[in-house]
Amino acid sequence: MHNLDPAPLTTLTRIMSDGSPSFLLQAFTQSYDWGKLGSSSKAAQYARVADPNFRLDEKTPYAEVEDLDLQKEINF
Repeated sequence: MHNLDPAPLTTLTRIMSDGSPSFLLQAFTQSYDWGKLGSSSKAAQYARVADPNFRLDEKTPYAEVEDLDLQKEINF
């Protein structure tokens, strides 16, 4: 099962109090059978915090968050 759930975010650079940058990147979640279901998935938790339009489904297995800007995957 491969299901893209676009969770568009605005690319933003912030400067932390210690002077180091923090980034909010464009990303989307991936859904695979091996992912954790609903809110037990760290990928879904990240998407819900990062995108107010993200609709979490407790029956959907969320497996990855992929960064569109850097083309890197974050597996949870």
